[in-house]
Amino acid sequence: MENYKKSLKGRKKGKIDLLEDQIMNLKEEQQELEGLHRDNLEDSKLLQEKLNKIKEMEHNLEQALKNKVEIKNRGLSSEEEKNFNEKFYSGDIKEAEDLLYKATEAFVLYKERNEALLTMEEEGKNLQEQLKKERRELQHYEGLQGLEEDIEKKLNSIAMEKRELEGLLQQESVLEGEIKALEGRVVYLNSEFQEVVRVLNISTEEENTILKLEEKLQNLSHTIDAAKLKDSNELKKDILKDKRNNFKFLMLAAFIMSLAIIYGLISKSLPATIIGLIGILTGIYSYSQYKKASAELKSLTKEDRSRVELLLKEKTEVEEKLNELYEKYQVESYMEVKAKLDSCRSTISTLEGIKNNIKEKEKQLESLRAIKAEEGLAKIQGYYDKIFKQCKSSDLDSFYQGLKAYKDLQLDLMRLEEQVRTKRLEIEKRAKGLRSAQEELDQLLSSFKPFDISKDKKMAYYENFIESIKEGLEKIRQGEKEESKKLNELVDSLDEEIAKLNKKISESKEVKKDIEHKIETRFNNKRELWLVEEELGQCRARIEKLKTLFEASDLASSVLEEAFQEVQSNFIPRLNKEVGHILNGLTEGKYNMVTVSPMNNYEIKVLQEESLRSIDFLSGGTFDQVYFSLRLALCNLIFKEKTLPLFFDDAFIQYDESRLYRAMKFLQDYSKEHQVVVFTCRKLPLKETINLDLLQ
Repeated sequence: MENYKKSLKGRKKGKIDLLEDQIMNLKEEQQELEGLHRDNLEDSKLLQEKLNKIKEMEHNLEQALKNKVEIKNRGLSSEEEKNFNEKFYSGDIKEAEDLLYKATEAFVLYKERNEALLTMEEEGKNLQEQLKKERRELQHYEGLQGLEEDIEKKLNSIAMEKRELEGLLQQESVLEGEIKALEGRVVYLNSEFQEVVRVLNISTEEENTILKLEEKLQNLSHTIDAAKLKDSNELKKDILKDKRNNFKFLMLAAFIMSLAIIYGLISKSLPATIIGLIGILTGIYSYSQYKKASAELKSLTKEDRSRVELLLKEKTEVEEKLNELYEKYQVESYMEVKAKLDSCRSTISTLEGIKNNIKEKEKQLESLRAIKAEEGLAKIQGYYDKIFKQCKSSDLDSFYQGLKAYKDLQLDLMRLEEQVRTKRLEIEKRAKGLRSAQEELDQLLSSFKPFDISKDKKMAYYENFIESIKEGLEKIRQGEKEESKKLNELVDSLDEEIAKLNKKISESKEVKKDIEHKIETRFNNKRELWLVEEELGQCRARIEKLKTLFEASDLASSVLEEAFQEVQSNFIPRLNKEVGHILNGLTEGKYNMVTVSPMNNYEIKVLQEESLRSIDFLSGGTFDQVYFSLRLALCNLIFKEKTLPLFFDDAFIQYDESRLYRAMKFLQDYSKEHQVVVFTCRKLPLKETINLDLLQ
């Protein structure tokens, strides 16, 4: 709710704050648009004044142009014009000038066409000479002229055939080399095979005998080595040696004690005599035990030597048998027997494979030799020699060079012949065009009096006749210059007046364009005033509505805060207790405490091993049990005075059989006061449930 209030009004980013900023911007835009409308009205008045002034100036300009045309259209007559009419042309001078202009153009065209025709006739002669030269050069290639038209195609086909035959010969050579290499490999393998072939005669019984004897020899060696090491007999020997040494020391001590009897007898001391007697008795006992230990030690040593000698003898017999078998098959061990047997079998298999490969390659070689590639190559070379002799070529490259030169020459001849034909047609066309230009020129000049159309004309005649008419017209123009000078002065004054009017009109039109541009562009990128006013009204309405919502949300926030405090102090403890009670029944006491924390976004934790853990760390089945307990606890607390039916749609899909059984057992007890309907694809473990699929 606080976030919603902040979204409406807070730190200049709420909806109400944004709308207030928008209203302020819209008011500024409204004032700007009203000012632009006032400027437009003033510019429209000024534009109308300029339009009226331009119309007045355009009327004055039109009157000045009419006066100028009237002055220019005044007729001029002179003595030279009368003489020209009598001598050359009886019609209007303007018509005579037009006819002369057309006749001059026709004469220029006639002259150009005549010169072009002469040039083209010269080019035609040069082409004829070049054509004769090419034909003489073509005679040097008589040998090539008798060849077939598709000689290149045929030679390419023969070249391909030659490459194929050469490839076949190369394949024959490669196959022969491969067969020799394989035969050499067979000889080498046979020589190696002779060295180990004796091993193939060994029987399975002998092979097993060698293996058993080697194992026995190995066991005997280990036994002999072990016998030489310190074992239980050695321990006994050590004990006997220690015992013998002890008795030896005791004998020495007894001897020293026995000396006391001499002292006792001399001094007649009873204790010394007793000590001496004890020493003698101890010495006798020690000597007897010393002899006994020495005899036992000797017996054990003799027994060990006898046992080792027997083992060595047996080992020697086994070695003799093995050496006999080794010598028979020229081996040194069973592993060498196996290795040589494997080598023999591998060599036999390799030899068979090589022999089969040799047979296959010999078949391929026979099939290649059947093609007779050498005879085919000889025929091809004979054909080449025939062609080279006919065309005077030393090899295929020189032949192709000559053939290319011959074909290029043929193409040049064809091109030249085509150019000659084209040039002939073009000359005829040019001659026809020249006659047409002469007829047009005669027709134009026949309008003048001294021109004789039946006379055979030359270029100089046409040129002189046109010049004489030009001289007559030039005299007329000289006479008109003085009269036209006066008219020109009057026209110049009118032109000055027209130029001034045009300048003023242009300036006024520029001002008009500037005003029109201001009026047209003043509202560019600006909205209509009515749109701004309409949007301003909408913003005011929306801000009123949002202010009402803000006041309502403020009130709701206060109410929700009070409700939250009540839930936190009253409802949540009861909810935690109810959830723990249900979960305790579902998990048979494994989990009996659940906390829902409103301060931490209603995080759910479960008591496990004397510490609260988030349910995210629980298994999927336990997770579903917690949420099942939470939903059921909410129903119990919210609808505690009502018995509402409960519907479950595959709510236990992550439960194993034990969890499912406990859940069904719990719901069975719960259904005593509430109706419970379970939709599931699993078979429920309780007999007291009713399967709706079996009802008819």
